[in-house]
Amino acid sequence: MRSILLCSIRFCFLLSALVSVNAQPPAPAPILGPVSNGVGCIIQSDFTSNGHRNFETVVLQGSDLVHYWHDNGSVAYTWVRGQVITHAATGPGCLIQSDFKSGAHGNFEVIVPEGHNLVHYFHDNGNVANPWQRAQVISTAVSGPAVMIQSDFRSGGHGNFELVAIEGSNLVHYFHENDNVNKPWQRGQTISSHATSAGTIIQSDFRAGGHGNFEVLVREGTALVHYFHENDNVNKPWQRGQTVSNTAGGPAVLIQSDFTGGGHGNFEALTVEGGSLVHYFHENDNVNMPWQSAGVVDRGVVSVGGLIQSDFRSNGHGNFEATIFAGGLPSHFWKDNGNTANHWGSGQVIAPKTRSQKVCQLTGDTDFQNRAATSNRSQSRFSVAGTDLGYPFEFDGRLYFLFGDTGGSIPDGRDSIAFTRSTDPDTCPQLFWNADGGTFRRIAADGVSLAYFEVPTTGFSANGAMYVFVWTDHKDLGYKDAQGNEVFSNPLGHAALLRSDDAGRTFRLIWDRLGDNLIYLSAVVVNNADYPGLPESTGQGLLMFGSGKYRASSPYLAYLPIDQVEQKSQVKYFAALDQFTQKPRWGGVADAAPLFIHNCLGELSVTYNTNMQDWLMTYNCGNPDGIVARASKNFYGPWSDPAVLFNAGADAGTCYFIHGDANCGPPTDPASPANGGPGGVYAPYVISPFTRAGEQTTTLYYTMSTWNPYQVVLMKSTLATPSPLPYGPDTCKAGFIWREAEPIDHVCVTAAEYSTAALENSQADAHRASNGGAYGLDTCAEGYVWRNAFVNDHVCVTSAARQEAANENALGPSRRAAP
Repeated sequence: MRSILLCSIRFCFLLSALVSVNAQPPAPAPILGPVSNGVGCIIQSDFTSNGHRNFETVVLQGSDLVHYWHDNGSVAYTWVRGQVITHAATGPGCLIQSDFKSGAHGNFEVIVPEGHNLVHYFHDNGNVANPWQRAQVISTAVSGPAVMIQSDFRSGGHGNFELVAIEGSNLVHYFHENDNVNKPWQRGQTISSHATSAGTIIQSDFRAGGHGNFEVLVREGTALVHYFHENDNVNKPWQRGQTVSNTAGGPAVLIQSDFTGGGHGNFEALTVEGGSLVHYFHENDNVNMPWQSAGVVDRGVVSVGGLIQSDFRSNGHGNFEATIFAGGLPSHFWKDNGNTANHWGSGQVIAPKTRSQKVCQLTGDTDFQNRAATSNRSQSRFSVAGTDLGYPFEFDGRLYFLFGDTGGSIPDGRDSIAFTRSTDPDTCPQLFWNADGGTFRRIAADGVSLAYFEVPTTGFSANGAMYVFVWTDHKDLGYKDAQGNEVFSNPLGHAALLRSDDAGRTFRLIWDRLGDNLIYLSAVVVNNADYPGLPESTGQGLLMFGSGKYRASSPYLAYLPIDQVEQKSQVKYFAALDQFTQKPRWGGVADAAPLFIHNCLGELSVTYNTNMQDWLMTYNCGNPDGIVARASKNFYGPWSDPAVLFNAGADAGTCYFIHGDANCGPPTDPASPANGGPGGVYAPYVISPFTRAGEQTTTLYYTMSTWNPYQVVLMKSTLATPSPLPYGPDTCKAGFIWREAEPIDHVCVTAAEYSTAALENSQADAHRASNGGAYGLDTCAEGYVWRNAFVNDHVCVTSAARQEAANENALGPSRRAAP
């Protein structure tokens, strides 16, 4: 149905425009991630800390299988995301540590389904930064995940790999003789031909012929059944043992524990029954004894990934440690075995879902979360031990970053500039500082104070030169007032524009002082014709968004023609919106008005996002707490309500990669001015060239400072981006509508062309041959032809009308909103 026009065209157009301009856009909507959909085996590796070996597991996230690990030097440490093992996983994986080693650590070995292929990957732990390597395809017929061990069958000094894989209703044993890694995997016997889920395997202390038995649990219908194989003769058939449970709802995990009876460790199993994770055990002093239930571990569980007994001990027994998947999250559970009556405890979420995720730590030598070397090693290479900010801008084909208060040991007021040639943010961009030898070169200009708390705020490229705005005359005097507040040379300071003609090695002052409302800036170069409402409509301009009193200001805006950027007299300030046109009015510094009221701004970033077709402003604030973002269709507003992109407490920051206290998260950074106190988040600067567009999503990458550690991290946040096209790809540009020569005819035409098609349809009968003809009742009268506007369009029109329809079809794609 088409709307009825109840007003003059001119009035309706103006009314529509005003409604569009005045409509406040929705706030940015960050999507929680990463989304996990399964968890695999857990092991305790030979990487040790404070007397305990690390936990290692693998998590399925979409089609990525990701390695996670936990430094057990402190149980308060959080799980750390490692490398992606494969991007083609279709089920959870299983991880072991083998006796293949390079250096002091055994390799990690993983098996994972990729479609119907079961694939082996390995990681050479001689260097934790080594990539995972793809080995052989084990089976091409799997229908689910598999479990692997390394057995006491040895060949060439290495234990064989053994696994059980489900292939339809068959649970099959595979093995690999490790005297030669290039040997193919061999298919062993079928353990069960009634399997209804994946199985699990261990090698027990029941021995025959010098080898421990293999023990398997597999679900058959709803029965969880135990099978075993006596390994004194590999050709012996598998034997069916007892039924563990008759109400199993999924695969189980199995270990042999240090609880002994009759010289044998007990079997311990976990399986899901009706949404509850249930613990079973078997006392092995008598193999004919039935399995017993030890009770419910947790409710609302989807699946269990792995079970081990760890080196955390109480009263002579190691704790049980399990990985489970519940509530959309992979989690760690544990049981203190000092008393068998103890309940299972809920440990940490292994891979929490957050609004923003850390990609990497850009600065410093040590990543304080991973407790491993950073990829940039900025202290070793450029004497950058600690720093903050990292405002990004492009110059001469490179992406530059402006860092504040940089120091070789502690921040001493020197600022620095680095660049990268990297284009893939997910690999952690490699930075190169402007330096003299192995020491970064400070940003400096004659007549400009750049001491501690006087920093670069933004940069841009124009007229073949690099320009940088700095916050100056705000030196920290190094003492506090009676209320405990830092005392500065000037409570506000002001902005100064510097120019460099040698790619940031040296600078000179151009002009300073934009007024008390524009001190901490974010600059954007624009084509004036693209953004109605600017003081000029041709050429390029510079938008200067900024705040006044540090972290106590609302945002303001000023403009300069780019070819007059060195003439401060040409600055125009946003003053208000015209009540009738809803376009900006511009004036002098005394006329400056805020874009909106939110008196918490200090560091800020403003960019135009081409995928969202929105302006984005990001800044740190105390209410709402954290990193916030606003969106606007126009550079002048109206701006959306604030949306939190990252909160250090809620989004796995504090205790993960931000120092909390002595029992929470990474150790304090000796380069931090926090003096051992907790960290905090600030200076969220969006890196426009790194923005990635998805299907109705936009992923932002931004730098963020953490105070303790006194470092800059690279973050990413994926925002929901609803299609701006109300009718999908067939949406027409303004001024065009669907032709609708038939109901599904979505060729975009003018209103006159739409009316012509409707008239032709109404006259179709009059233009057909009255008595039919060669084409039956669709035969046209003399002088008329089929229109052919679409397949089987037999409306009879003149030859000129058919040509017009063909022209409309040809022009149709260019008339769509998204051609």
